[in-house]
Amino acid sequence: TKSENTYDIVISSYTLGDLTDLRQKRAAIRELWKQTGQFLVLVERGNLEGFKNILLARETIQKKICSQEELGDTPLGFLFAPCTHELACPHALLRTKLPCHFGQRAELSLVEADSHYKSYGYRLERFSYLVFKKGHRPKDSSDFSLHRVVEPERRRSRHVVCKLC
Repeated sequence: TKSENTYDIVISSYTLGDLTDLRQKRAAIRELWKQTGQFLVLVERGNLEGFKNILLARETIQKKICSQEELGDTPLGFLFAPCTHELACPHALLRTKLPCHFGQRAELSLVEADSHYKSYGYRLERFSYLVFKKGHRPKDSSDFSLHRVVEPERRRSRHVVCKLC
């Protein structure tokens, strides 16, 4: 049965980092998942702490999905983005300890307009994110088989070397 308060898209941005206790973080993640009707989008800072929060959310939700499947119920959901698989995160296994993050240019706020960003006119906002989707993974998952670059590319004279997930 669905909870009375479910929403098609539940978005939580930069909130897990504000919680200090691990139990509070797990409880918040489970509550967000409970309120999710279709998609759960989690966004955290693009630093190591934010990436660890994303990995915690990934682990917490995947355990919930697996425990539901073991009971014989229909799967609760699957990892939708940025990874297209439920395997261990390859970026977390790298020895470089670099967080998996993405960058997006953001317009300067009034406060930042007089900062060192002024000459650029924008700042680069780094973030880590995760999207889970409720329901079954499509049987024809060719749309979900895209690879991701997990390390900075290495440019050579006539080619580029990329490590893919």
